[in-house]
Amino acid sequence: MSLLPIKLDTTEEQMLKALVKSHSLTKVGVLRQALRLLYTIDERQKQGQRLFFEDKDSKERIEFLFL
Repeated sequence: MSLLPIKLDTTEEQMLKALVKSHSLTKVGVLRQALRLLYTIDERQKQGQRLFFEDKDSKERIEFLFL
């Protein structure tokens, strides 16, 4: 296992703290899950799959693009 120090700006730190609190995880846990999620999205997009967010009421769909 490697140690990776990172610098977050104030907004990123606030987002991280909010996710830690709302999901009862550690900061490392949130970052690991985020990395796994982005990797999965990237791999699936390479296979031609697409990811959408859909409004439950209006059924409007918005595609998530990971650049």
